[in-house]
Amino acid sequence: MNVTVCAALILSAAAPEGKPARLELELTPADRARDVVKVLALDRDVPQKMTGKRVRIREVPARALKGKPGTWVIDKLKAGSYDLLVETGKGKFEGYALVPEEKSEKKISEKDRKKVADIFKHLKTFEDRKRILDFGGNGRQGVALVELLRTKPTTYKKMPDACIWRVEYWQFDKLYGAWTKGDYKVLRRFMVPKKDFAGWNWNFIPELGGVSLEAGKKTRIRWTIPETFDPAKGRAAKTKRGPPAAAKSKPGK
Repeated sequence: MNVTVCAALILSAAAPEGKPARLELELTPADRARDVVKVLALDRDVPQKMTGKRVRIREVPARALKGKPGTWVIDKLKAGSYDLLVETGKGKFEGYALVPEEKSEKKISEKDRKKVADIFKHLKTFEDRKRILDFGGNGRQGVALVELLRTKPTTYKKMPDACIWRVEYWQFDKLYGAWTKGDYKVLRRFMVPKKDFAGWNWNFIPELGGVSLEAGKKTRIRWTIPETFDPAKGRAAKTKRGPPAAAKSKPGK
């Protein structure tokens, strides 16, 4: 059985009046670029209210550019910041950007990093496994990309042998010299049978995140597809199966 719950909600993303932006993504090397089946621009500037069990994401599909193997293009994008998703026959690579909302010229120290890591380690969560995939920020605010995994049984009777996988941004604020957990934002959330989840390959890549586009201008990015999936950057299965396509579901289902 191949069941996926909590899929991304795809919204339209038409460009506003005026000149749209254009994005070109060149993928290398040629042999791995030929394995790419989909490229998306992810607009995460969508209210993060959960609709049922779906995370709201605006996805804008790219098209393969004729005559230029490995090059994908998206026309008529509205100006703004996007993360990119590159899907191959073996799995997905998704971009992210750790940008703190609070401004500070002071860099975050190694001592502060350890304090935040300790806070994260001892926080009680619904998930029974958690880890920090990446961490950035400044002296006033830290931003972490975290992975949360629930492998223990839940009350969801329709899928008794399932796990819940979440990838989120977590903010940590330094107030009066002490670090505390702040706001968060959900990037991905899925409930899926454990046997299916065990075969997922889904890495999070900073080089594909925070792409800033200006109205009327063309932005070109060149990215080398890794030879393998890295377990330190998300999911990396021993098998060569990618995650299943997101299943459509009605709100509340």
